[in-house]
Amino acid sequence: MVRNIIAFWLLLIFATMPSIVKAEVVRVWADNPTLVWTTSPLTLGQEYLLEATGTFTYTDDEMPADAEWAYRRADGIWMEYLSPSPDPEVILDLFVNETAQNWWGTTDGINFSPHTYSPSHSYRLSFMGTGNAISFRVYDTQYDDNAGYLDVEITAIPEPATLLLLGLGAVLFRRKQQ
Repeated sequence: MVRNIIAFWLLLIFATMPSIVKAEVVRVWADNPTLVWTTSPLTLGQEYLLEATGTFTYTDDEMPADAEWAYRRADGIWMEYLSPSPDPEVILDLFVNETAQNWWGTTDGINFSPHTYSPSHSYRLSFMGTGNAISFRVYDTQYDDNAGYLDVEITAIPEPATLLLLGLGAVLFRRKQQ
């Protein structure tokens, strides 16, 4: 009986492991307007956590930017950067599937919230898989003065029921050990 319970929980753990581990890391170069694609499609209906980290420079005098914010030396602040055109658009952001995103930043490395500058340059975004690969690119109007890259880590978020079953399995396994 104990062997059957252990076998069941081991099977459950190994069956759900792919949804708990990191799926992929994508490097997005800021000096290249070409889309960077995930190597595999994201499972339809599966929720994913996208975490973008790092900085790149966007001018010849090396002003830094990250997935959501750009530094403007003239103002001495990090800000969302809008193009100076008749129809302003957000530039210098990390786009997903050719769309600007509201990446969530963190001030303490633990709590993430929308429209928050992250001094660690770490941002998160929840993304629902569509059954297709997804694309990334740093969106800019001029790429030849950019340098550096952002890394995007893509992790499947396990369903709450899966987490509950794994926790229950651990409790039962510990009780059998005692």
